[in-house]
Amino acid sequence: MKRLEDSELRRVVPVSERGRIGTDRSRDWVRLSRGLAQIAPKGAPNLGLQTPDGAGYPWGFALVRSRPKGLRPMLEVMGDRVEAVDRDGFAVVEGVVDPSTVDALVEAIDRAGPLDALLRREQEVYGMRDLLRSIPEVRSLAGSACLLDLVDRVLGPGSFAVRGLLFDKTAGANWGVPWHQDLTIAVKARVGAEGYGPWNVKGGIPHVRPPIAVVESMLTVRVHLDDCDPGRGPLRVVPGSHKGGRIDAEGTRGWLERERAVDCLVGRGGVVLMRPLILHASSSATNPGRRRVVHLEYSARALPSGVEWFEAVGRSQP
Repeated sequence: MKRLEDSELRRVVPVSERGRIGTDRSRDWVRLSRGLAQIAPKGAPNLGLQTPDGAGYPWGFALVRSRPKGLRPMLEVMGDRVEAVDRDGFAVVEGVVDPSTVDALVEAIDRAGPLDALLRREQEVYGMRDLLRSIPEVRSLAGSACLLDLVDRVLGPGSFAVRGLLFDKTAGANWGVPWHQDLTIAVKARVGAEGYGPWNVKGGIPHVRPPIAVVESMLTVRVHLDDCDPGRGPLRVVPGSHKGGRIDAEGTRGWLERERAVDCLVGRGGVVLMRPLILHASSSATNPGRRRVVHLEYSARALPSGVEWFEAVGRSQP
């Protein structure tokens, strides 16, 4: 909370730990180390904001009102993002991608979509793979300063994007995903490298489960192109589970018994930073609508044993 001396942010008001969180898109949710707080300009009313499940989380949220020009709330308020991602395996960052860029991404995705890149479930399209090659606007986003400034803080300088996917929930493709970890990567070719396997091919691209150290060193950035409130089937995560290595079904049940799962509620243009090994899932939406997410995976290291990343999109030149 060291950054709250900003002249536009005057006070921090504790609020109850019971009830529901509002979803007004003018409000920016940011993460605090513990408890709930409302951050508001001087003279603003206490809005009584509360946690979405009615029980309160072991850590909480804050509300930023009348954000000063140029202030990115998660960067200024939440504290050390590296510590948050390392400790919990994720962080929500609001207001990272500006509205005009989000509009351009939506338009580009709507007019793209080669058939071999589409992801379908029961004839309904729910996403797209190979976005870094298929959509130039996504490639530009992956190498943009607004994302790589965040990624470099976690992975170190020289980070690059290695895979891009699109996930979309609609009334016709209202899908859910069970608890899992992201354990595979996309590579240029299959080679006989120790520690890699099993291998498969998705959309013509070789994929493989690498040594666990490779996945531990990666970071996923999920860029939200639509508001995601509790009714839109948000990403759910189990804080701290990224430290458990590969987790089997029994281990997953143990984590869910010990730790409270958290919904990642994100506004349009916000992002979720996530370690691939964190246990995560999502339910079908109870209020179906578009919930488009550009899923970008990053690394800062070459692969061992002669294996090559399928893509390596670094920082764009200004």
